[in-house]
Amino acid sequence: MKKRILVCILGALLIAPCMLAETTQTLLINGEKVDKVVSSITFDGDNVVLNYGNESESIDMSKVLLSLEYNAGINDLKMFNFNSKIEGGKLIVEGLEAGAPISVYSLNGVKESSGKADGNGKAILNIDSFPSGVYIMRSGNNFVKFVKR
Repeated sequence: MKKRILVCILGALLIAPCMLAETTQTLLINGEKVDKVVSSITFDGDNVVLNYGNESESIDMSKVLLSLEYNAGINDLKMFNFNSKIEGGKLIVEGLEAGAPISVYSLNGVKESSGKADGNGKAILNIDSFPSGVYIMRSGNNFVKFVKR
């Protein structure tokens, strides 16, 4: 039962981060801070297997404490100001940074189209072949939902 609770807590900590949040990870083993970044966690009986990229370590679960902190206060949020419209089967976005990449994703995560803003911060993506529905436009760390009718 303790193992299931620990798995749920660790899972929640690993899944919960906001996309724009700055994440700080602290790993303690036997009360000592470890200066490695955990890339994944698995379990083997009563041991937790911590993977650090190319190496891993199996440790008694009761000796491991993993803490994730997210710094995403209201003052850290930035406004994403742009103008967009769909005209003649094209998504026209203005107000981006010059050369900024822009992508459009379906709601199941498939990248449907991509491009870059020109020197004036304008990007034009052809969405004429997209079926009607809801899509996500991304430019940098900014995301906007839009509907193609």
